[in-house]
Order: sequence, then structure tokens, then C-alpha cells
Amino acid sequence: MKMSETKTTEYILIALVAISLVVSGMTYMGVSPIAKNTKDLADSIEGIGDIDISAISDVIGDLSEDIDDLSTGIDAILTKLGEVVEPDEPDEPDEPDEPDEPVEKVVLRIGYSAAPRDVDPPHFGDDFLNGVDQLVHESFFRMWYDEKGEIIWAPVLVEGYTRVDDLTWDFKLREGILFSDGTELDSQDAYWSLFRDDPRPSNQVWSTDARVASAEIIDKYTIRMTTKYPMNNLYAWFCQGWTNIVSYDWVVETDNLHNYPMVGLPPGTGPYMYTECESMLYTKMTLNPLWRGETAGIPYTRQITDIEVYHAPDDTGRIMAFEAGSFEMAFPCPIEAVDNLEAAGYKIWVYPTPIVRQIQLNNAFEPTDDIRVRQALAFGIKYDELITSIYGKYADRVRTCVPALGIGYRDYDYYDYDPARARALVADYCNEKGIETPLKLTMWVTQGADRDIEAGTVLKSYFSDIDIDLTLLLVESAAIRAETRDIRAEYLAGEDVEFVYHLNFRTWHTDTMWSGDDLYSLYYSTTSSNRWYLENSEIDRLSAITISDLPFEERLAANYECQDIWMQNCYGIPLYTSPYIYVTVPEFGGMIVEPNVYPWLGEAYFTD
Repeated sequence: MKMSETKTTEYILIALVAISLVVSGMTYMGVSPIAKNTKDLADSIEGIGDIDISAISDVIGDLSEDIDDLSTGIDAILTKLGEVVEPDEPDEPDEPDEPDEPVEKVVLRIGYSAAPRDVDPPHFGDDFLNGVDQLVHESFFRMWYDEKGEIIWAPVLVEGYTRVDDLTWDFKLREGILFSDGTELDSQDAYWSLFRDDPRPSNQVWSTDARVASAEIIDKYTIRMTTKYPMNNLYAWFCQGWTNIVSYDWVVETDNLHNYPMVGLPPGTGPYMYTECESMLYTKMTLNPLWRGETAGIPYTRQITDIEVYHAPDDTGRIMAFEAGSFEMAFPCPIEAVDNLEAAGYKIWVYPTPIVRQIQLNNAFEPTDDIRVRQALAFGIKYDELITSIYGKYADRVRTCVPALGIGYRDYDYYDYDPARARALVADYCNEKGIETPLKLTMWVTQGADRDIEAGTVLKSYFSDIDIDLTLLLVESAAIRAETRDIRAEYLAGEDVEFVYHLNFRTWHTDTMWSGDDLYSLYYSTTSSNRWYLENSEIDRLSAITISDLPFEERLAANYECQDIWMQNCYGIPLYTSPYIYVTVPEFGGMIVEPNVYPWLGEAYFTD
């Protein structure tokens, strides 16, 4: 890395200060150690910039032997600096420079329902935190909007890509991009960030590994990837939070090669850099002085220099803290607080989301492995009442297994409230199995913004009317994620597993805005995210077509047929989609929410 001109000037000033001290009467004993240290310093930075540091080094090194030669040394230095000064007519002292205006520290404090665990991109968090992390760690592409408002995948760290053949993709990195520690982005950084395998981040297993067979470094700025099958949108998988790029040099220097999550604050290439992260409490970032971008044209009066995200899990407590001035943004904003906050003059931001909230059923665990039980549950829910009373006026029912707003989404009207039919299905199952009603099932719920406990309590009441006894087990959300992930990995490895739940709530947010990708990620029989444990050969065949390189019309037809089969078999119970709602102070502006609901705060500002 080439040292900056500013740093070079600092070393020249150190040398000049040493000389001035000698000229003003220092003894040999005082000069000697300074001269030696300065010579060592000059030797260590020789060759930097256009100034001949060795000339300074030689002059300073001879100070201890011949103080009389100082004027010659000064002359040589000043000549190199372009200032020749007559020794018998010393310059008048320069007027001291006016101190630079201090940069105003403008902090955006965010109260968020979930906690930042660390700042390793694949482990950092959820959709909101992925958006926060892209301010520091950037990816190859960003999902964005063009001038017409249509979705595009805009290059960020890459110039673009070339399809060498049906399976081979070359991605060319932009040259000259710096991490916040001053090292330059190259292929090694990208390769390690995307394909580290000891250990392998779990979300890269189900996303990248399910599609990429191999990868290699072609040159300093080019990575080649070979896919497992011809696909049309590999680039769309490299705008996700878990594909953000970190500095490989930093990883090696900090002994993080085999750590997941990494320990420390890995440098990134974005407009901000992390300064602190206290796991499960808060994370902080400040402006990156080496950021390559510009903020010109942003209509701010006060640019945000620092962003801090705090864990505020309780809805009521988060909003009270916001109103008390502890935060400038609170997310999510509970539905019931919106009207009062808006009336008080705060700014409400409502964004539709490509999300589906479902009841996830375990199709490999009795009795939910039986279609009669699954359909009984689907017929036993008062959907309109549940969604309106628990999730509020902004929520809309979803009638399929893929996220709303995604390309290829379609509703299927197979299940509405029909308690008589539900009871008949339960009775038929119990009679065949020789067991008494009520049929006993277990559901995991978590405490938080998704209101699992409240919704689970309502479901328990609904299901009791159709002869199903539902037991609710309160489990911490991180424990559920870890437990379900680990059990799935053991199951796929052929190990004997012990299931402990039949139902749980699960939210899925589309990654690429193409619902075929969601079908494959979630329901293909061997993917790690298929925690429904459904194994249907026709769904496997159709979902494989949806992610292929076939013409769009064929992929879309396979997409619709796959959803239809899923819904008829009732492998799960889709419930609703709802928008993301933020509340901010009125002077906050400039936030952009990307199509995949990542918040972009790189152009945010405060007005006076």
C-alpha cells in the first residue's frame, strides 16, 4: 500500500523539528538518540512519495559527528521541498495555520427489536441488520430501482460479469477500491468472503452452495464461478447481506481464518466503518475516511456521521424510549402506536414487504406427517379475525407458499374457516390410529415483535374447537433458529433425530424477487432450509425448472404448478404479509428501502 502524502509530510516535519532543536543549542548527548531514531524512521519509509527521505536520513545521521553541517542539511531538505532559503537570511516564522473546523458529530440512534450478534456479515442478523451492515461491508451487487422504478441489480464492487458458457460466470472486480484499513480490494478478499469453508456459514450453504459447484481466482480482479446447473440470475445471489465482502488481510492478521463468527470489527469498503459492537446490546459505526463515494447532491443540512443500533426488544419500551429522545428511529413501530405518533408530529415510514409469514409444519413428525391433520389445522383458523386482531390493519392474508410481491406470486383459495370439516378430518385420523381426541400437538413460539405468543394463544383456542389440544412452548428466537438448523443438518446427514415440535411460526423474505428461487430454497427435498421436511419428487422437479435457464414462460408455468401442489398438500399454512413500519423524528430524511427491504441509510440526513 502506498503511504499517503499526508503521512509523508508528518515524517518530514518530525525531521525538521529535530533539526530545529539542535540549531537552538541542544548538546550532542541530546541530539544523538533523536538523530538515531529519526534515521531509523527515515530508513523504514524510504522511497515514499517524491521526497528523498534518504537525504534527510543521511543529514540527521551525521548530526552527532558534525553539527556544523546542519545548514547544508537544511538547505538540501528545503530544496527538496521546493523552498530554497538563504542561510544568512532566515525566513520569518510562518503565521500559524487556522485550525480546521471540527466536523460536527451527528448521530442517528436506532432502537431495534432484534440484537446485533456480531459484525461478521453472514452472522450479523436479519433483513434490517443486513441493510445496516451494507453501509460497512458491501457486496458485488445491490438490489435497486432504475429511473422507471423497476428492480435492477446494480453493480457495486464489480464492473460486471461475463457468461463464458452455460455454467461459467466471470465476475470482474473494480480496481482501486479500498477497505477502511487502507488495503485494496482484490479477488482474494472476495473469494474468502464468499467461499470460506472451515467452518462454512449456514446461510451460504443453502444459498450459494446450492447453486455454485466451484469457484476460482483467475487474476487479481477476476473470480470465476461454475454453477451446478444452467441458471439465469446468479448475480442476484450476490446482493445479499451474507455475501458482503471483508478484508482477507485483516482476517489473517487477526487469526480469524477459522472463526465463525469472526471476532473483532472486520474492515469494509462502504461509507461507514464499525467502531464498537457489544453482542446482543448495540453496534456503532462512523464515517469511513477512505470511502470512494461522494455525498454531493444530498439535500442534508446535517450529514449523519455516526449510526448506532441498540437492542430494544419490547414494543412498548422501544416506543417510550423513542418518545423520550433516546432514539431518532424506532423499528419496527407497532401498529397500535402509529396514529398517536403521527398525531404527535413524528414521521411514519410504511413499506410493503416481499414477505410471507407462515405456520411451519413438520411433515416428518407424527401426526403432522398426515395430510388430514395438516388440512384440519388449515380449516380450523379464522383467518380474517386472526390477522386483523393480532397483526393489524396493514396486514394482508397470503394464500400461497411464496412471499408476496415476488415475481410469480399467485393466490390459491383452498382453505377457509370450516370447523365441521376440520373436526371430521381429525376424527378420521384418530379413528384410524386408534387414539382418543383431542389430538395433541406442540408449537414453539417466541416473544417479540411478531407476536407469536398472542397469535399462538388465539390458535390454541381455535384448535380446541376442532378437537386438537395445542401446547405452546416459549423458546428464545435464536435458540429456535439454532435448533431447527442443527436438527435439519443432522437429518440430511442421515442421523437419527428426535423432533420436539410440530408447528412453529416462520417468516420468509424473498432474496431475489423471483419466487422460483424461494420454492427451491425452501421446499426442494435436500436443501438445508427445508425445515418443513417435505419430500415430494414433483415439487423437486418443478422447483428445479423454476431456477433453470429455460425461457421465462416455462419457468413461470412450473412455478405456478409447484405452488398449487404445495397448497393442495397443505405442507404448511400461509398466514399474512405486512409492511415494515418505521418511526423517526420529523427532521430525519433520505432513507431508501430497497426492493428486498434492506434499509439504505447512506444518503440519510437531518434537517435543522
